[in-house]
Amino acid sequence: MEHLGEEALLAALRALEPEGYRPPGVQDGEPERTAEPDPAAASARPPEPRPHLHPAAGDWPFTEPVSPEAVAKVDAIRDQARALGWSESALYQNRGRLRFPVGGDWGLVCFLGDRREIGAVTAQFIEIVMPSGSRLRFWRQAPRKEGA
Repeated sequence: MEHLGEEALLAALRALEPEGYRPPGVQDGEPERTAEPDPAAASARPPEPRPHLHPAAGDWPFTEPVSPEAVAKVDAIRDQARALGWSESALYQNRGRLRFPVGGDWGLVCFLGDRREIGAVTAQFIEIVMPSGSRLRFWRQAPRKEGA
């Protein structure tokens, strides 16, 4: 009351439309919604892809989310890598006993961001090409022995 005055506060109350008020919030780049979504349009959209889980079963305390694009990049070299002795787990595993990237559970797919590409594929390593053009090597590990 001291700073604005009674008349200014009463004018603000008269102008307030509670049903149209939208409280401030984080938008994270999403467009502002002005109306309820159309249920018919929602059913016309393809379903959200299921998240990649490899292995699909088992008690794994940690899962590293991977994009469908990363899976597609590994799919593109899968046959070549398998012919060179790479296992499915070395290529696709995104579930582990320790938090990513610690431990040897994590497959190539976990290290491929949207802007990273696959370079050379050899029996010993697979190159990861960074956006800057530098190359990292994802080394093949020796198979684990039971109980290790």
